[in-house]
Amino acid sequence: MMGWTRSKAWLLLAVMVLSMAAVVLSQPGDAPATIDPLQKPTARTLDCFEGGCHAEQGDFKVLHGPVSVGACDMCHSYVDAAEHTFELKSTKEELCEFCHIGQADGVVVHEPVAQKQCLECHDPHGANNEEILRFDNVGDLCSSCHDDVTRGHRYTHGPVATGSCSACHRSHTAEYENLLSATGRQLCLDCHEDMDRQIASVANVHKPVEGDCLQCHETHASSHVNHLIQEPLDLCVSCHEHENIKEMIDNVTVSHTPVTDERACLNCHASHGSNFDSLANDEGVMSCMACHGEPIIDEDGKTTVVGMGELLAAGANRHGPIRDGSCSGCHDVHGGSAPQLLVKPYPKEFYKKFEVETYALCFECHTSQLALQRKTDTVTDFRNGKANLHYVHVNRPKEGRSCRACHSTHASTNAMHIAETVPFGTWEMPVSFSPTPTGGECASGCHQYMAYDRDNPISHEPTEPVTEPAADTPEPAELPGPADAAPATTD
Repeated sequence: MMGWTRSKAWLLLAVMVLSMAAVVLSQPGDAPATIDPLQKPTARTLDCFEGGCHAEQGDFKVLHGPVSVGACDMCHSYVDAAEHTFELKSTKEELCEFCHIGQADGVVVHEPVAQKQCLECHDPHGANNEEILRFDNVGDLCSSCHDDVTRGHRYTHGPVATGSCSACHRSHTAEYENLLSATGRQLCLDCHEDMDRQIASVANVHKPVEGDCLQCHETHASSHVNHLIQEPLDLCVSCHEHENIKEMIDNVTVSHTPVTDERACLNCHASHGSNFDSLANDEGVMSCMACHGEPIIDEDGKTTVVGMGELLAAGANRHGPIRDGSCSGCHDVHGGSAPQLLVKPYPKEFYKKFEVETYALCFECHTSQLALQRKTDTVTDFRNGKANLHYVHVNRPKEGRSCRACHSTHASTNAMHIAETVPFGTWEMPVSFSPTPTGGECASGCHQYMAYDRDNPISHEPTEPVTEPAADTPEPAELPGPADAAPATTD
């Protein structure tokens, strides 16, 4: 029974018993032997439901206390027995308060309760729900007045969707504003216990999480994913505007799709807390591998981004930034101006006219002298005596071999990131490199077998001469390209 305490229940029971006894004692034998429900009685009756009269007032799964024991005279009294007319024993408000004492006592009082409009929400006789509501459930009742909380929104908060308003709100009075059962983030964490445990366990907690959840989330319904108050990107940059992320994203020429789709920042960052820097979802490279572990296929079935699964292979010789756990060493993770989101230029072609600026990305970490010095005994181990073989391969006015001609960009099973094969059009061209203690040898698709030795230079074309060239020395002889390689023969 709505709002009853045990003492109130005993009080009501005593009153009902006395009331029924008073009726019996004062009007013995007044009730007719039979009652026609279609004909008003002309004498006092002891049972309002006798003969089917007033059946609709008792046709509920849950009956109001007085109705359940037939004590209609708790609230009604005869005006004229002959006419079978009644009146309430007191005002509606006073009748409810007689049993339901103290319903309006509280710091915050629901407006209908404050106005003593109990019958706006409750049926005085009964209902098909335990709260004796005029509607089928609490949600329907609340929405009869508060019908705007979900209107026009795409996502509805679970308690609202199921009509469980009382999960967060008190019906009559509460200690907190908006009749809430708790205040601030604690109200949310009372249900979201897993989030409470996560926040307590991570090393880095997002600053807004330490305050009110309503800084980021709507309570009832939202048009944005995760019940956010704005689209994820707009919400994040509203606080991170000093980092110029929004301006950068709006002005990039090469976009990173996860930054601009519906979830935006949430694709890579944990919104509440993380054990990783920058609130990343995972550690460094592994965060990127959530998408880039497998090839990314467009709607036409074409591979738009190759998979980086080799980075996870056992024994992989990873490129330095990847080994250090940071793809951002080479890539603009939010968007950039260079192809493949690279922070600086890096030729994607097999052949490329050499200019220092063309290899700006590589020269961020590797000295540009690799491709500028003809002779050296310190800049690189890739030399025949002192002849710098990086210079021979790369520094050419046309058809200079780019780094991709020999090296795997991300990882390789070989030392110095030497690739097993490199793409040349549709051909996976073998590199076939083998190191030696003082040099190496290869028989790639670019040229016939060649070897080099740092201590004992090997003399064969097209290796550069060891002596210092004259000022008018022409460019080194062009290395043959794959098309120049001798065709294979069979016996």
